[in-house]
Amino acid sequence: APGGYFGRFLIWTESAFRMLNKMYGTLKSGAPMKRGYTLPRAQMENADVARIINSTEVQSVLRPKLEAPQKAPMKRNPLRSKAAMEQLNPFAPEAKEAEKKRMADKTAVKERKAASKQYNKKHKR
Repeated sequence: APGGYFGRFLIWTESAFRMLNKMYGTLKSGAPMKRGYTLPRAQMENADVARIINSTEVQSVLRPKLEAPQKAPMKRNPLRSKAAMEQLNPFAPEAKEAEKKRMADKTAVKERKAASKQYNKKHKR
C-alpha cells in the first residue's frame, strides 16, 4: 500500500514455536524454563460484553441514568444591558436622564463662560 508501513516481516519456524512453549509454557502447563510463571489467562470466557451489559439480569440491578445538570443561564452585563441594570437598580433610567440633563447644563455653562470671555476680550480692553 502506498505510504503504508509494513513493519518487520518475520518467519517463525516450527522449532521456534516449540522453544516458546518451553520458555513460557501453555495454558495447561506451567513454564519449564521460568520458575513460577504462568501465561495470563483471559478473565472472561464470554467476551460478548454488549450482550452481557444489555441483558435483563444486569439491567435490573443498575441504578437509573442520572439527568445532566442544568446549565446556568448566561449572566448579562448590567452596564451594557438596560434591562439587566433596571432589574438591579430600578432608579437607573431616571439617574441616567438626570446625568444627561446635568451634563447638558454643564456644557451650556461652559459655552456661556467661553462666550463671556470672548466678549470681554473684545470690548473691555
